[in-house]
Amino acid sequence: MTASLEETLEDLCDEISIILSSSSLKEAYINKPGNASRKKDIKTVSYLELQESASYLSQIYKKVCMMGYLGKDKPIFSFLRPEKFRNALGGEFALFGSALLLLPIAFVSTQVSDVSEMRSKLSQFIMTLDVNEGKEFIRALRYMNPSYKGEIDGEMDIEKMANNTSLYDILVFSSDFDEIARNMVNGYYLTFIGYSYLIEKKCETFEQNVRRAFLKILSYQPDTLIMKKYGAYVSLKISKMASKIADCPTCGDIENLDRYMTDAGFNPGSTADIIASSIALYDLERWYRNKISSGIWLPLPKGCNRAGK
Repeated sequence: MTASLEETLEDLCDEISIILSSSSLKEAYINKPGNASRKKDIKTVSYLELQESASYLSQIYKKVCMMGYLGKDKPIFSFLRPEKFRNALGGEFALFGSALLLLPIAFVSTQVSDVSEMRSKLSQFIMTLDVNEGKEFIRALRYMNPSYKGEIDGEMDIEKMANNTSLYDILVFSSDFDEIARNMVNGYYLTFIGYSYLIEKKCETFEQNVRRAFLKILSYQPDTLIMKKYGAYVSLKISKMASKIADCPTCGDIENLDRYMTDAGFNPGSTADIIASSIALYDLERWYRNKISSGIWLPLPKGCNRAGK
């Protein structure tokens, strides 16, 4: 028995949205140095806010996933509305960085057959993020009040960028001081580094492997959220401390570094966002394999009205 392409697309995008939103839930659940988790809130964000934000994003990922196949009829970042989250739940949207990384993944997800094909497709898509995407990004950013919002030295402050700058150019400009932007304009290289650590499965449990990937990324790339709040010296110091942790960190290793960073307010939030996207790729790779086993071949065909078996 066959299903219509429209039914198959909706089912696939339902599953993809679950995977993407759950990647943030998993990232937040696992206790990592300086981040909010099931074990603790931190000064700037609570674990409940992370859970609520991930749940809110699920419906958005589905809409963007379907647009990735059917065609864009509006900017994908127009769906990212922190004010709607605030009106509904009364709190602050807490996953802006993760959404920036995962929305493009949602868009290209039905256009590839596995994760290995996704990197080039993402690079191509990021380059198409135009002025309208830039306007929607800035609009959403205004509601966030993140540490990097406001005037930036040079010609491109937030207000000058608001009406006439493509999102791709904003990301290129921001890549000098923001690792999420740098990751996006460079083929999601940090996301794929984190993914490579996860698929190695070097440690005994998934939780340990996520912590390992987190610390490896933090060692390799000083966290730019910490850098913007506390300066380069502190961010480099944290990276050095992370590099000295055992390859498969023990609970004691994590707790000692976590206590130091949490007490000081050092939250490597950008690294957490990168790891959420790495977890998304890890789960998507298994999902692509399962689709082939069930007789659904990706990328979905264009111009046909049937798919699957």
